[in-house]
Amino acid sequence: MGIEFTNDQLQEVAEVSGVLDMGNFINKALHQMCLQHLHHPVNLPCSDTMNAYLFLREKHKLISIKTH
Repeated sequence: MGIEFTNDQLQEVAEVSGVLDMGNFINKALHQMCLQHLHHPVNLPCSDTMNAYLFLREKHKLISIKTH
């Protein structure tokens, strides 16, 4: 289900958008926190991505509140 894209299409969109020139878009601390809770995000089923995002967002809010 959903729309299928070829690698060439994804590459073209990435080049046009400039996303490949951004470098790291999150800081190292946030990246480490995400990997701590999602050890292998590439293996996460698409059906679980929304819940993973919401979990990480809430976790990040709690960490941010404690450090400020």
